[in-house]
This record gives sequence, C-alpha cells and structure tokens, in this order.
Amino acid sequence: MTDGPASGRAPRVRSRGSAARVLLVAGALGLALFGSLLLVFTPSLEDHPGIQTLWVVASLVLLKLPLLLIVWWLIVRSRGRTRPGESPAATAAVVARATRSVSRSRDGLDPAEDLESLRQEVWALAAHADPASAQRLVDLALEMERLVRRRPPPRMRGGPPPAPSRAA
Repeated sequence: MTDGPASGRAPRVRSRGSAARVLLVAGALGLALFGSLLLVFTPSLEDHPGIQTLWVVASLVLLKLPLLLIVWWLIVRSRGRTRPGESPAATAAVVARATRSVSRSRDGLDPAEDLESLRQEVWALAAHADPASAQRLVDLALEMERLVRRRPPPRMRGGPPPAPSRAA
C-alpha cells in the first residue's frame, strides 16, 4: 500500500541522519545524568579539598555542557528553517500581487476590500523574509495600512441620514 493523499495516510518523511541525531542526543543526556550522579560521590573526598573542588567542577561540566550543546543545536536548527512559501519566488509573487493591489487602490480602481487580508499576509512574510526583501514588504504593508485607513466607511442601507433642513 502506498503512502500519500490517495491512500488517506500521511506520507512518511525520513530525515537524513536522524539515527545519528538520536544517538547524539541520547549520549548527551546520558553524560548529563552521569555528571549529576558523580556529585553524589563528592562527600567521600572531604579529606582532599583540592581534589573535591576539581571533582565538583568536572561533574558540573559533564552535567551542563551536554545540555547546553543540545539547546544550542536546537536554536541553530530552528533558525535555519524556513516556513513553506518563503522561497524567493513566492516572496516575489506576493510582492508583485501586493504592489498591483496597492496601485489599483491608490488609483481608485479597486475598492481595497482585499487589502486587509493581503496586508496580514505581507506582514507575516516580512517577519521571516531575508533582509533585502523584508524592507520592501514592510513598506508595502505600511502603504496598505494607510490606504485601509483612508478608505471610506461602508455605506449604510438607504445611505446616510438626510441633513436637517433649516426653515426660515
């Protein structure tokens, strides 16, 4: 049986080197646990304060260093990830669509009804875009906000109430 949308099951995705990562994380956690276990033996070295100090420092290094390396690895790994749709081609497509929509709204051809959702999409994309295109996206989003603010409020049924007439 195949995996995928036709079978109703999600496709299996295997990451390269996942077994090595699991072993490294397990080894780091093992060293951290071993380092904390070594602290239990510290009182047996009370006759030798110099050795006891070195023992405690080595135990703490074995306890903290693997955990710090795991956290560092997670931060670096998540920083390098991009969300789907953040390719340069997708960013260029959103910039082109937003630019067209802004120019149509500025010229009065488009009532700017879709500017709000497009503005939210541009802001979300600007948060994760590369610095070169992020400035262009921020400028577009700010221009969209100005256009949305200038947009007249929706008309009420029957129009606005009539102005009071002054009879002299």
